Amino acid sequence: MVPEIIALKNIVQKVATIGTSIKVAEKHLKKGQLVAIPTETVYGLAANAFNENAIKQIFEVKNRPLYNPLIVHIANLNQLANIVTTVPANAIKLFKAFSPGPITLLLPKKDIIPNIVTAGLPDVAVRIPNHPLTLALLQELSFPLAAPSANLFGYISPTKPAHVAKQLENKIPYILDGGNCSTGIESTVVGFDKQTGTPIIYRIGAISQQQIIDVTGACLLKKEVNNIAPVSPGMIEYHYSPNTRLLVTDLVTGTTVALKNKKIGLISFKNEYSLINVFHKIVLSKSGNLQEVAKNIYAALHEMDEIGLDLIIVEKLPEIGIGIAVNEKLEKAAGKTNSLLFKIKNSLFREITEIRSKQPLMPGHIIKQFRELRNYSQEYVAKKMGISQNAYSKIENNITQLTVTHVKHISTILDVPIIDLLRDDFEIHKPHHLNTDTVNRKDIIMYLHDLQHGIKLKKEEDNKLYGAIMALLQTTSYISEGIK
Repeated sequence: MVPEIIALKNIVQKVATIGTSIKVAEKHLKKGQLVAIPTETVYGLAANAFNENAIKQIFEVKNRPLYNPLIVHIANLNQLANIVTTVPANAIKLFKAFSPGPITLLLPKKDIIPNIVTAGLPDVAVRIPNHPLTLALLQELSFPLAAPSANLFGYISPTKPAHVAKQLENKIPYILDGGNCSTGIESTVVGFDKQTGTPIIYRIGAISQQQIIDVTGACLLKKEVNNIAPVSPGMIEYHYSPNTRLLVTDLVTGTTVALKNKKIGLISFKNEYSLINVFHKIVLSKSGNLQEVAKNIYAALHEMDEIGLDLIIVEKLPEIGIGIAVNEKLEKAAGKTNSLLFKIKNSLFREITEIRSKQPLMPGHIIKQFRELRNYSQEYVAKKMGISQNAYSKIENNITQLTVTHVKHISTILDVPIIDLLRDDFEIHKPHHLNTDTVNRKDIIMYLHDLQHGIKLKKEEDNKLYGAIMALLQTTSYISEGIK
């Protein structure tokens, strides 16, 4: 389905003014024009939420599809009654706990909110931003402000006026300069179960699921991609993306080595990776502070996207607190690029599944004994198994033939020569989130052999070797895809 986009027309042609005047911003908004406003999360592209023609300009300027709803910003809780019909008890709890701040709640809208704001849905997304300039502006206005991020649809979110100007300076009249955004990533969007009132997170953001549970006692997380009819902002599959290809990985060293001939920018969590030689590096937080990481991540992506790289590599963050939300944003930003990686991983997974389903081609007890003795000499193994060395050779050849196809398969999709893949010292280093050790090629070859012969591995051994293959794929998949 082709997204419905409003035709671009009547867009301001002169360069936007950047200033700190609430009065100037108010004047433009009252005229039905757009103003970029600062919030604690990202800069928003604001319009009178009651003015349908003004709202249409948001979609025009951003090239935003009409099916993607907007967030309405209010100054305080007293203004809720003007735009929503009911407010669940848990919504009041969350507003009081986190507002002004980075939480957005989905509530039943009144008719005064145009359907274009909610993409025709019955609930409107509402929040109270935590920025002094914007709160002061909202207090002066007789209407709330509908405001998605002040960028072109799908591009990196703006966290400073320069980011807005880079994309929209000839399309809007005014950018209200509130400095750099203090939180740096989008608000958490929460709806409520119609029967139980239980909070449901529709977009992961600066407020974590655990923080909400601490206030309300329960909270569900809806992990859903919806490119056609999202019920909340932030549910589109690809979002926050730079123009440069982006790869999110926890295998920083291996990935940069595998792509050493590319012009790479590296954004790391807290490690400077001084031994890695890439074109440009940014460390998000040398102290390992995830709040600082969230504040800096979009600015880092903007910086990298402006220096003509082949690829931006971003180190995956710990899956705790706000790190979960930042990882989710990064995965969406890398969605188009990482989908290639997923296809390769999925291909190998299907291959392994097919191997598992096949019947053993040799008696299980022989294979088991052979496997247990594989590190000993041929003569010793033959004697131990009570067979001739000639018989041993036949078994070994049989096993080799059964596994070589799968080795070739890995070699092909990785574009790694078999001679390198089979070197005794060819090692795959573990991702930090997997409980695995360094695994060499012998382990992989025997793993594939065991799968072929239906030998059931211990769960931890299975995870270790499968994780190693996945790590190898993640490290080198871009070679086979061919980054242009």
